[in-house]
Amino acid sequence: MDYFYQLFRKCLNHNQPSSILNNSNLYQCINSSKIISQYRLVDGVEDCLHGDDESYTKSCSLKNFNHRFRCDQDKNEKCLAHSCVLDGQPDCVDESDEKEQLTHSLNTTNLFQILCDGYPDLHPIMIDGRNETDETECTHFSCNNTYTRCDSFWNCPDGADEVNCEWPPICPPFHHMCLSPVFGNLTCLHIKRANDGIDDCLGASDERKFCRQIMNSFPLVRFRCWGADKCIGSLLPCLKPSLCPINNNISMHFCQDVRSMPRFPCRNEENSTQVEQLLCSLNGVQKRSTVYFSIIGYESYRSKQIQGELQIFLSFL
Repeated sequence: MDYFYQLFRKCLNHNQPSSILNNSNLYQCINSSKIISQYRLVDGVEDCLHGDDESYTKSCSLKNFNHRFRCDQDKNEKCLAHSCVLDGQPDCVDESDEKEQLTHSLNTTNLFQILCDGYPDLHPIMIDGRNETDETECTHFSCNNTYTRCDSFWNCPDGADEVNCEWPPICPPFHHMCLSPVFGNLTCLHIKRANDGIDDCLGASDERKFCRQIMNSFPLVRFRCWGADKCIGSLLPCLKPSLCPINNNISMHFCQDVRSMPRFPCRNEENSTQVEQLLCSLNGVQKRSTVYFSIIGYESYRSKQIQGELQIFLSFL
């Protein structure tokens, strides 16, 4: 689906008034009536049907070049949008956009979508005598929004932003998948029992705050051993049972759906079992794609969300 999304998003077009065609901040795609902002040139996302927005050769002459990353060695003087920097995909000839020393400088520039998303991306800094991060002053900021909905990461403490995101639906409306601590089978837990301080599921998949807090610097260590204050890698209870002993009958029941997997087991979710998907969802690694700030379509998003939840509800009647 990601391939088709990238393919058809190039065809997205909005009727543009003729009065803006000569605006110097806009770019018209080759052989197309589609017009995009110059800020979307060379940003790692193809918006034009022929991809000319990403092969644009004058990116260092754009008005916003001061806010771009200039490749160290490039004959075309390539200047990238910061969303391309340290994204795991080299865009410069010398791969200078993926060098580790950029990490510190990049941390000072953050996307709107990471604010108040339940996961601290910035190290605390002292402002007016208080430690501030991207997760402070978030009282009135909804954790379930366009940027967080169904992105495979619990941004809300009770996982409200990830409920009923599977299709076809596995659980009834407002329920989370849960590994039963009694039988070790896959069950469903109502959202009201999530983040209530009681571990109802193996790995504490319904109480994710504990491992996030004590293992904040280790995003892959999010499985809480049953009845213990110990967190380990999400798949290790099955791959290395000695690290987190579980009743053999229970362990054998759900571990039969956890295969001996490659080095990065949670990067290939298309071929994962439901149990593997649940265990991988515990990880704190950010798998979110870039979502640009927009208030257009907010109401339609809400209506589609309600309509989708209604369809899921009806499917269980």
